[in-house]
Amino acid sequence: MILVHATKKLTAKLPKESLINAKDSGPAETLSPLGAWHANIVTLRGKDCVLFAHDSTRFPVILLAVGSRVLSDLGWFFEDGFMNTLLKLDASQEQLDAAANTLAPLRFDNTTDRSVVSTMTQMVLDLEFILDNESVAVEDLSAYRTGAFLADRPCKVKGKKDYFWPHKSMLEFLEKLSKSSPSGKAAGAKPEKDPSKSIASKTSTSKTSPAKTSTSNIIPMDKYR
Repeated sequence: MILVHATKKLTAKLPKESLINAKDSGPAETLSPLGAWHANIVTLRGKDCVLFAHDSTRFPVILLAVGSRVLSDLGWFFEDGFMNTLLKLDASQEQLDAAANTLAPLRFDNTTDRSVVSTMTQMVLDLEFILDNESVAVEDLSAYRTGAFLADRPCKVKGKKDYFWPHKSMLEFLEKLSKSSPSGKAAGAKPEKDPSKSIASKTSTSKTSPAKTSTSNIIPMDKYR
């Protein structure tokens, strides 16, 4: 499984079967080598959005304008967003394979770390700045490109002297995984998907009808213009 530390605001909207019950006496699930994430549901311009951040690298995955259908199948949309955000950041085939091999069902608890939550809060503030200054509607943003933009910016966290870039940290992390266990799959992992078949210019709102690429849907920042 992939452990996700979710805020109480998000866990209140998730299916009960996806939550970890501390009193459950059943066998413990094997953790994915991908490591743990944090997640929160935030409101941008009146639209609910789910933001994930990888605990060790702070790599983000964002789902924009989500509804009940996305929340009920959050694992699928997380996988889609994660793989396609990596593609936007020019991850190598080895890095993509390593990422795909770690995919597993998401399980949520509500134990959060203030440092990771603080990083996510700063990401949300950056997005609000873009929306306010670029006059862009949430529906017109590309979730993959928005995630890539948030990953390709300096990040400073408590306990680390220097700034670092989440996307570089994640790619280095995946590179190490590819060398340590190039063919190993996480326990409980789902059948591997072909990331190239799920690229869409807008956030994933349909599993069967991805939107066509449009320059109006691209976040107008840096190389993601």
